[in-house]
Order: sequence, then C-alpha cells, then structure tokens
Amino acid sequence: MINLSKAKVLDLSKKAETTIAEKKLTNVAASVVVVLDISKSMHPLYHNGTMQNVIERLLALAIHFDDDQKIDVYIFGTTACELAPLTMEAIAGYIEREVIAKHKINQATKYATAIELIHKKYRN
Repeated sequence: MINLSKAKVLDLSKKAETTIAEKKLTNVAASVVVVLDISKSMHPLYHNGTMQNVIERLLALAIHFDDDQKIDVYIFGTTACELAPLTMEAIAGYIEREVIAKHKINQATKYATAIELIHKKYRN
C-alpha cells in the first residue's frame, strides 16, 4: 500500500515532468540539498504541515534531477546538523520524525553555522 505523502509526491512529480520538459531541463543533473531554518519564527510552519508540504514539493522536483533521487537535508538555528536523507521511502512524516521529534526549535538564527557545514561537505 502506498502512503499518502508518497502518492502526493508522485503526482507532483508527474506534473513537474511536463514543465521540466517545456523548459528543456530533462538532461540536467544535480545534487539536491535543502537547508531548513528551525528558529523560533519558523515553529508554527513545522507544526501546521507547511514544512512537510514544502519538502514533498522539493522531492517531486529532486527525483528528476538527482541521480540517487534523494535530497540531503540540513537544519540550522543556533547550530546546524545534517539529517537523514529525504527519499520517497522516508517522505511520510519526515518533518515530524526527523525534525520535530529530534530537534528543539532554536531561539536564534545563525546562518554561518549552516554555511560552514555545507561548505565543508560540498566545497569540491
């Protein structure tokens, strides 16, 4: 049985495929990375489903560009860290499971911590 999030991503992916073809981007390959702000101002967006919706839409696009069909995910507030990759298999409940359940919403937003972490991994 397919879960609702996976079905939604597949549907969005089919819709995106048309636009990708129209824009002549079908041969584009890229590693897809997302960095999510978990500061206090973002708190409501994690709990009302907005951030889950955002990553579902991102994954629908990423599977057309990324050869391993996953998104590397990072979060930042006062610190930054890498989360489990976002894949079709992991999409259902990802925000609840990987962000809300495991990380505290931070009071501050320190962009430099995320930038440094990303730079270390992808600088080459």
